[in-house]
Amino acid sequence: MKRWPVRSTVGLPHSHYYIPRIRLIDKSPLFRRKFQSGACWSAIRTQKLGDVGEGITECMLNMWFVEEGARVEEWDKLCEMQSDKAAVEISATYAGVIKKLYAQADDMVKTGAPLADIDDGLPVEEGSAAETSQEHQENGPSHLNRDEKGEQVKIEAEAGEEGGTQLRASAQADRNDEMLSERSFLATPAVRGLLKQHNIDISKLNGSGNEGRILTEDVQAYLENQKETPISSSAARSTQAVESEQSETVHPLSRVQSQMFRTMTASLAIPHFLYSDEVNITRLSGLRKRLNQSRETQDTNITLLAFILKAVSVSLNQNPLLNARLETADNLRKPQLIYRRNHNIGIAMDTPAGLLVPVVKNVGTLSIIDIAYEIRRLSQLGNAKKLSPAHLSGGTITVSNIGNIGGTVVAPIITEGQVAILGVGRARAVPVFGQGDLVERAEMANFSWSADHRIIDGATLARMGSMVKNFMEDPEKLMFFMR
Repeated sequence: MKRWPVRSTVGLPHSHYYIPRIRLIDKSPLFRRKFQSGACWSAIRTQKLGDVGEGITECMLNMWFVEEGARVEEWDKLCEMQSDKAAVEISATYAGVIKKLYAQADDMVKTGAPLADIDDGLPVEEGSAAETSQEHQENGPSHLNRDEKGEQVKIEAEAGEEGGTQLRASAQADRNDEMLSERSFLATPAVRGLLKQHNIDISKLNGSGNEGRILTEDVQAYLENQKETPISSSAARSTQAVESEQSETVHPLSRVQSQMFRTMTASLAIPHFLYSDEVNITRLSGLRKRLNQSRETQDTNITLLAFILKAVSVSLNQNPLLNARLETADNLRKPQLIYRRNHNIGIAMDTPAGLLVPVVKNVGTLSIIDIAYEIRRLSQLGNAKKLSPAHLSGGTITVSNIGNIGGTVVAPIITEGQVAILGVGRARAVPVFGQGDLVERAEMANFSWSADHRIIDGATLARMGSMVKNFMEDPEKLMFFMR
């Protein structure tokens, strides 16, 4: 080893020598020089459920679009939440890796509660490990091991013709499993449990939900189609001859049914009372037919519901109590009435997704043709499953026209946040006594009201019902209130 002299200027004799430390470096591939570093710090950000409006305090988690370990970018879809009004997609507010999901499908999540933890940066070691793993898989079936002495040994996999066939079969099976996994990701755990219960292959179903998601209704429709498969006459006779035991099948509630269950359960706290009356709509039917035949309204059809909404709005000007809401949240002993100026009338609508109640906003400022256009627009959105929470919120009173389906008298249920609702039965032709006691044909319909008996008495509701009835039987009077 070479000895290095130290300069004499430092006051040391020339005979003193300094021996530096020399590190032996082995340049063999087994002893490469490596750098050791600690894990990179990254921030864990928690995304919470924000305020969805309309005083809603909790929502049901329909499904996740991501899973733990997945990477998301800002504004990517995280999950779908179901409120009392409609389904809402929640987007990511941070970019990073999903570290934790706080809820599962069908769980109730309160406003402000955490939804997911998002790591805003991926550590270097984890990224390197992931790249190494991917490179290892791409390089083929070779493995790197170390013996007891630390020497590196490379073992090449021997794959003959039979081995190659097995590898190809395994790869095809992996691709099939991946396709089924992606297909299963389009169904909630409740739906997957229903599929497992009936031993149904998910690949045989076509999802009718958003982005092809499998819904409970799709499974039920598939089961109904299986039941309707024709059988031979001999098999039918043998089936009838054998007495079978009663069978019961458990079906979870759909999203709309679950929300309807919660809303109607809350409505049980409202004491209802019913007021019903027959309305002669003969003159109104004639006027409506003449208007629909005119050139100005050829692009839309004016329905009976448009006249009903306008008549209700005009009558609310004289009976503003039925447009109010009862506030008991602050102090149950001192409830308050909150009067509302705009007449936002909800219309119960039968849609492919179930019963929904979109709202025609500010009916008092609309003409009958404007109301007809708005009803048509909301109906088209409902049939296309595109009604948003904005379309379903803000109602002050509701009209349910059950007569389009059938039935003459209905006892409608008041929605929480309202004090009255009107149910309209099916119009029917009946004989009535006209002038001179002559029997003539008339179109009659039942108008059934329900009101909150805590603040509305029978006389108030009767005056409201009579005023709406007068406008329906003499529709020309509505012309005085057009704006």
